[in-house]
Amino acid sequence: MKKILLIILVIFANGCKDKINVSEENSTKDSKEEIEQRLANIDVAQLQGLQDVFDNNIEIKSENKPIMIIFGNNSCKYCEDLKREIRTNTALKDYIKSNVTSYYVNTSYSKNHNVAFMGKSLDTDSLSRHYNLSNTPLVLFLEPNGDLIIKMVGYNADFFPKMLEFAADSNNYKSTKDSTKRMQLFMDKYIKS
Repeated sequence: MKKILLIILVIFANGCKDKINVSEENSTKDSKEEIEQRLANIDVAQLQGLQDVFDNNIEIKSENKPIMIIFGNNSCKYCEDLKREIRTNTALKDYIKSNVTSYYVNTSYSKNHNVAFMGKSLDTDSLSRHYNLSNTPLVLFLEPNGDLIIKMVGYNADFFPKMLEFAADSNNYKSTKDSTKRMQLFMDKYIKS
């Protein structure tokens, strides 16, 4: 009985030591940094072939161009269709890269996003709620200051390039700040004609 008590005491004493070896501290720090890096890039694997199109969504900001944010998730067929269209349509891919600052936010994972035009950091769920995400994909086109230009819930291969073109040229929508009226301007220009 005394031997068992002694063994438990030794284990407890070693498990509660206050001194940390410098090499152990660095090892722990490196592990934390590695974990943070992996968490920051957890959704990158879902963007194979699109890394040159979508910026890292840790920092969402405008580069003096309209912003396109696509909310998607791992189990969304239409999200995959949209990504495939961008990946395989070189003209579309080049147009996106030239005319908008684009981000893909995968709602299957949670991470923090520093949203420059909001002046705050939001986790993925909070960012999704801010934009009233109910279904994916949700494609938002925003002005550099964050004002909504136009949005598409779901994916329509015919509408997406037209919406992109509409959002890329502020002459199409600068007459109003009302997103409903902007949608009507889009419909009048691209759908009813």
